[in-house]
Amino acid sequence: MEKMKKFLKILLLVIISIIIILCIVSTINNRIGKTRIDAAIKGLGTKFVTLTYQSFSGKQNFKIGLCINGKFGFRMANDEISFARLQIHKKESFSMANLIKFDVEPEDKIKIEGELNERSISCNATEGSNICKQSLELRNHLLLSYVEQFDLKELYYQQLRTKNADFEDIKGRLDSISKKAIPNIELDFAKLHPDYERSALILAYNNNLPQDTLIKYADNLTNKVKNHFFGKILLQHIEAWENVKFKRLAPIFSVEAYTGEIFNLGTMKNKYVVLDFWGSWCGPCIEDIPRMKEYYNKYNEEMEFVSIACDDSKSAWENSIKKNQIEWTNVLNDPKLNDIRTMYAIHVFPTKIIIDKEGKILKEVLGESLEFYQFVDSLMSMK
Repeated sequence: MEKMKKFLKILLLVIISIIIILCIVSTINNRIGKTRIDAAIKGLGTKFVTLTYQSFSGKQNFKIGLCINGKFGFRMANDEISFARLQIHKKESFSMANLIKFDVEPEDKIKIEGELNERSISCNATEGSNICKQSLELRNHLLLSYVEQFDLKELYYQQLRTKNADFEDIKGRLDSISKKAIPNIELDFAKLHPDYERSALILAYNNNLPQDTLIKYADNLTNKVKNHFFGKILLQHIEAWENVKFKRLAPIFSVEAYTGEIFNLGTMKNKYVVLDFWGSWCGPCIEDIPRMKEYYNKYNEEMEFVSIACDDSKSAWENSIKKNQIEWTNVLNDPKLNDIRTMYAIHVFPTKIIIDKEGKILKEVLGESLEFYQFVDSLMSMK
């Protein structure tokens, strides 16, 4: 008994020491960087807060801090525009209505003020760059939809567990929010604010609306917005959309493959090519691998399969290739060296693009879908 008490005391001291060390490391880490975020959220109390942020070139960072009486702060070491997300660890913390997502410029000085409501956190940036203020303004327009979306998700999983027949109806309502309501609110925001840099990004990444509609409103953006970093991303996406629509020549790229050899799309003449955009983190992509193997074995003499991993670390990418025993060509997208993802305007995973023997884009298939395999079978039967 005495030995057990001693062991428990030692264990408690170790745990307390680890917590103290983590707090010290976190405090030091949160003071590193020239970008500053200070927030005051009424009614939030004292809770843990995490900050994650990612640049367009794929660099990811994570920090943890403590919110005391509704106030907390972070510093960021970002040398390019980044997407940031504050997550307050409370009940329903994974609801989009309780996640504070915004865009951050290098060396930004951001002040966020808000209030904890029954089902959401409302907030605005009282100080900060234009893109930060605009992104939080957009969030406020989406807040009611986020609340409804989270409530329906809870109900959906509850019905799914009880095998209630109503869950299909709930799933339909969820799809309506994510694929219609939210995209249309975003589009209305972009239409209302052609002078907002954030509007360009809305149009570039809104994959639930017709591309012709997005192009139409892209034309209305001011020259200042078109010349901004976000505007240039939109113009790249429009070029990629038109490449697919008009079956233009596929953008050529050359990149080192998993094997160490150089893969050059320009050398793939007299052979069909499938570009498979995926990620080791993408559940549907992983589920799709067995069928991809089946079609690779079936058609690899007439068709080159190339998987392009996006938003992946090199180690996670390599481990996934080994674990899933992927035999065809694999490359890792590097936004700094050769951003293949932007060339083809990819923002849904998986996405598969089929290129003909002359190097022209034949078809693009979004998501895990039988449509791709049916198209390949049809294409091969006509050769």
